[in-house]
Amino acid sequence: MGSRGNAFTTRHAAIGMRLVPIMAALLLMLPVSTVQAAVPLGVHFDVQTTFADPSHGPFVAIGPAVDQGLMCGKGDTVDLSVKPAGEASSVGFSLQVLKQFTCADGSGSFVLKLQVRIDFDRGGSASWKVMSGTGAYERLHGAGDGYGVPADYGVNDLLFGTVH
Repeated sequence: MGSRGNAFTTRHAAIGMRLVPIMAALLLMLPVSTVQAAVPLGVHFDVQTTFADPSHGPFVAIGPAVDQGLMCGKGDTVDLSVKPAGEASSVGFSLQVLKQFTCADGSGSFVLKLQVRIDFDRGGSASWKVMSGTGAYERLHGAGDGYGVPADYGVNDLLFGTVH
């Protein structure tokens, strides 16, 4: 196998060396994906929800997402829908809320879906996810958690998470 094995290896090495520039050229011609994994930025929403039909109120947003211009700093909200999520029990109940945030600067709006859990002994907590957006928020993604604090006008919702 001495010289024959050596010739075989040399021939394959020569073919491989010729393929390297061809493969490199092909890779350069492939389109680069415009979808890049954006770095999630922190955001904190303070929402003053007045109970009404529909419930509504102003919001203020702070955090790196606002500082970097990904999110507006204030606007108004309106609850698009509020519906029971699961069965109520003697310890509490759950709601699914679709809340629309409209930015005061005219940059657009976005909808958060909140899964709210009301525990009669411990208070309320929620998880949220961005469902849709318009204008500057058309491609907004994000999620987080939060809780509500009873207020004389309804509830002060404090939501924390990341968006990108």
